[in-house]
Amino acid sequence: MLATGLTRELAHLYGVRASEVQIEDFVRQARLTLRTGSSIVLAVAGNALKAFPGLGTLGGGVLHAFAYALIFDSMGRALAASLAERQTLDQGDAGARLKELLADAGSTRLRQLATLTVDAWRERDEPPATH
Repeated sequence: MLATGLTRELAHLYGVRASEVQIEDFVRQARLTLRTGSSIVLAVAGNALKAFPGLGTLGGGVLHAFAYALIFDSMGRALAASLAERQTLDQGDAGARLKELLADAGSTRLRQLATLTVDAWRERDEPPATH
């Protein structure tokens, strides 16, 4: 699973020893946070994407791509900040930071993620370059 790998690699990067049980517990907690806040995540994603003219009738795929970008960006940032500050896998702290990042609807980070998502979507529809 991507979230497990992200957690494992960030712990390794910050030199924090974390057991597989701790990692799985954190990922399970993060999933619960996301499940209970999924409507918020999708609402934030929808509002962020409204900033792009001509994309008002987006298919569900772009919205979901942005939602996943938001989720993994938030999870990575929350976990990295917590690991750097606490030097341990503190599930409560990382979870609180995750909730805070997901609720931050006015950030520049959202606009950057939306831009990346829309650019990737547009590139997908472009014909391949020929030489």
